[in-house]
Amino acid sequence: MLQQRLQLPAHRLLCDLSTRWNSTFYMLARLCEQQRAVVEYQLQHGRRLSSQLQLFTSEEWALMSDLCEVLKTFDESTQMYHKGLTRTRPPGSLCVSSAPPGPSGLDPGNKTPSSPGLEPVCDSWVSTGGASLTEITWNPPNMSRFHPNYFLLMGIPGLEHYHLQLSILFFTIYVLCLMGNSILFLVIAITESLQQPMYLFLMMLSVGDILLSSSTVPKILSIFWFESHLISFNGCLIQIFFIHFICMTESAILLAMAYDRYIAICHPLTYVTRLTSRFIRAVMGISVARSVVIIIPVILLLRRLPYQKSNVIEHTYCEHMAMARLATANIMANIIYGVVIMVCTSVIDLLLIGMSYVAIIQAVLKLSSSAARHKTFSTCVSHICVIILLYVPAFFSFITHRIPHNHIAPYVHILVANVYVLVPPMINPIIYGVRTREIRQMVFQLLFGKK
Repeated sequence: MLQQRLQLPAHRLLCDLSTRWNSTFYMLARLCEQQRAVVEYQLQHGRRLSSQLQLFTSEEWALMSDLCEVLKTFDESTQMYHKGLTRTRPPGSLCVSSAPPGPSGLDPGNKTPSSPGLEPVCDSWVSTGGASLTEITWNPPNMSRFHPNYFLLMGIPGLEHYHLQLSILFFTIYVLCLMGNSILFLVIAITESLQQPMYLFLMMLSVGDILLSSSTVPKILSIFWFESHLISFNGCLIQIFFIHFICMTESAILLAMAYDRYIAICHPLTYVTRLTSRFIRAVMGISVARSVVIIIPVILLLRRLPYQKSNVIEHTYCEHMAMARLATANIMANIIYGVVIMVCTSVIDLLLIGMSYVAIIQAVLKLSSSAARHKTFSTCVSHICVIILLYVPAFFSFITHRIPHNHIAPYVHILVANVYVLVPPMINPIIYGVRTREIRQMVFQLLFGKK
């Protein structure tokens, strides 16, 4: 049952009856109590019932909450007035109940329908034994004036009928990602001969790939399979933090790997003295610190914004600008800071990676052995393909969020945005692992017990 899954009281919604005093308050209070269940039901059945999904906005839910606060005063006054009548009512006189049961079963607690065994009194309906029914109470929802309790992730608008097929594809990619990166991490961790800078960077990259895919895919699958569109406000901020944090950290690791290859090929005699364990620890510490320092302002900028209209995010996961564009305030600071982040991290990292591989290619062209040139070129091309798969979708998503794109369908943007959190984590173990002879031999030995 929907209410049980959301851990809400199993109460029915109430109707506003013109002949029932305070029924408007009871109706709105019950609706606010069941807010999450109502939204889930709309999301699950709205598309089948109508061509356009109609949802209450955050502003409308806030308005209902305010109305309940106002009407609560009238309800309390009515209760006090009726209690006073109870104490002074002479025997045989009529009593006007504060919440009499009506034809639709409207009663304060909505526990049981009206029955002949109940006798009206002023503050409740009691049986001849004197057991009173629970009255409805108004507890204001924990909803900030500027922040909604939750956001609604709509999945991929325009491709709702293909959610099942897409979920199978996403699940397959996720399983391959977990298996490939777990095997890669395990092989490097238990093999003493692989405790070298290049392989340690690969191990860090595999951890980042597992965390990146795990921060998005489970929620995407819950949307596709269980229509679980809700994500809390803080949960959305946490997801944004981890996605951007991991992407920036992986960008720094790819830069470190490019530098490792540059030193190994262009300056092989200085490799041991430059790529020390101290250098590796420094690279990892600086990468994590840089990502944290850069991402924290993003979270603070999002928290300062008011979200008083729509809380519907047309995406499969929470994204910085997708969330910021729901705000009812100026988001220029978010846009500018996003550009600064992109330039200071991804663009600079990509330029340095490109310079490293240009230098590597120039050094390879000077090799006299054609077999060595072919092997090195093959490795460089595969690495460049991984870099393209990571950076091109990220840049495309970045640009489409900040520049009007009336000619690009929303589902195209969302699908591309999912590419850089799904495909690189799956491809990295293949490109960096299977194509590396030492790792390939250890994987066969681990799985099949032979080289």
